[in-house]
Amino acid sequence: MRLARAAGHTWEHIGQALGLEPNADTDQTGMTIAEAAYMYAADSPYIDTAIGYGRSFSWHCRSCDQAISDRGLIAGPAGDEAGHAPGCLRLAATAAQWDAEWEPEP
Repeated sequence: MRLARAAGHTWEHIGQALGLEPNADTDQTGMTIAEAAYMYAADSPYIDTAIGYGRSFSWHCRSCDQAISDRGLIAGPAGDEAGHAPGCLRLAATAAQWDAEWEPEP
């Protein structure tokens, strides 16, 4: 999963590769495939460590050569992927794609 994130794959792509399906597990009720993939990688949000400190999944950005602390699918790539260098092209592209998905359809 670290290599997949480093290569630019989304949590949705990773979840599909893992064969995850929405609502397939009682712990994943109401989750998207992407959310279930992140939970698989970063563990449950209900364990003591996650409750006390939050969750993250680390990987290495090939674009800016930085260690990334991925906090999942909360506020978009700019807020969820801490550690990118200023001007990181991958982060900019991912954030632009995320923003476009939230634009209202005409």
